[in-house]
Amino acid sequence: MWNLPLTGGLLFLIGMILLRGTAEDPEANLVRSRAELLALAPPSIPNTENAATDYATAQALKVGYVRPQNAPASLESPANSIFKSSECYDDPSFRAIYAANAGAIAAILQGASKERCNFGLNYLPGLSMNMPQLGQMRDNARMLAGSARLSAHLGDHATAAKNIAAIYKMVPHVESDPMLISGLVGIAMCAIADGAVESILAWDMPTKVEEVAAYRKAVWQKRDPAGRFVKVMHGEKTIGLYTIDCMFSGRLNPAAVTAMGLANIPGGPVWYGSERKCYVSVMDELVNDPLQTPQRTRDFRAIIERHQVGPAILAGLLIPVLDRAKSSFCASEEQARVTDVGLAVLQFRLARGRDPKTLDELVPEFLQALPHGVFADVPLILRVDSEGVIEQDGKGVATVRDSGTLRVYAFGPNGQDDKGYKKDLARFYSEGVDDTVFCIPPMTRTPPKPMEAGKKK
Repeated sequence: MWNLPLTGGLLFLIGMILLRGTAEDPEANLVRSRAELLALAPPSIPNTENAATDYATAQALKVGYVRPQNAPASLESPANSIFKSSECYDDPSFRAIYAANAGAIAAILQGASKERCNFGLNYLPGLSMNMPQLGQMRDNARMLAGSARLSAHLGDHATAAKNIAAIYKMVPHVESDPMLISGLVGIAMCAIADGAVESILAWDMPTKVEEVAAYRKAVWQKRDPAGRFVKVMHGEKTIGLYTIDCMFSGRLNPAAVTAMGLANIPGGPVWYGSERKCYVSVMDELVNDPLQTPQRTRDFRAIIERHQVGPAILAGLLIPVLDRAKSSFCASEEQARVTDVGLAVLQFRLARGRDPKTLDELVPEFLQALPHGVFADVPLILRVDSEGVIEQDGKGVATVRDSGTLRVYAFGPNGQDDKGYKKDLARFYSEGVDDTVFCIPPMTRTPPKPMEAGKKK
């Protein structure tokens, strides 16, 4: 009768002993993790050399957009119009708001021209640190992209390319704080610049070889997904360890960690050591093999289980997010490649008076070699769609591009040839397509026109 409770009690005692064997002193660990956390911060920079000073000036000078009372229903805010028809840039309210923000734009460009940036963040709150500059920098990117669209619409492609280049130059400033969220905002800023370039081609096509060359020079070509991802991983590992140490030493209980439920689980002091050890081991494994085969689908549950001797709560919450971040860094690099090749196609057209039949014709005059995709190691592909292309935005508003639209594409995250269609670029809105695409309007064309969402051409 006593065997069952005795056996259960013995197993529980053995388990407690094993877990205690992984226990560590949170006070001693906190001294080390705090020093490592503070070492993440960028070095002190004089105000005259600090891009953050210029961004703060720009923020103070920004003028908000007020939608005119008599504006048509189709007119959205400038921030939401940077990928739309350039007709909005004929609206007086659009031209007025960019004129009113000339001082802010000049300050942003001044900041982007500087090498170093330190936003002066307080790292000590750990996972719950306040990072207001991220939203401001996204807004800066949108403002420069809209200003570029207006300049291109007015025929000033040199100024447009300058503004586009500045967006890419701001990304390392955002990523000077090596956190996951900083990296994701940097990726979003690249997407804003990439989309602005393609939109300029769609509605305000440059007509000179040197104008296209300026855009090619502006686009950030080598975005180093592996290096940026490892930097983010190192930052997240350091912040996570500091947060765990703070929580179990009773020094700090960040709201973000409380929301995860880590602070309220019984027996925390027992499994503190196992939680910390698992987190370190999992992060180290990912850092040592970050992007060797980006098309590979990682079994993150298996990675955690290899190192798990306790709940592994923090690792289980964070690792899937890091997987998506890894894919996003790779996708941004792949977009840079198709964008550059797409612009090279346009250079070929302006120089030869015709479009290339294959991308091989661009080598060696316009490309040293034909790039391969990131997710699938195959050369980029050129397709011409004789039926036209229907592009649908996130709100279900569709646009018909001309028949004969050229598409340069790579296979995207699924590693499969989806014939040059991505989620928002599919004639019949196919599910599961995710090619990385750049569109070039045909030689004989009309501007893209809106159509009823979901309707086939």
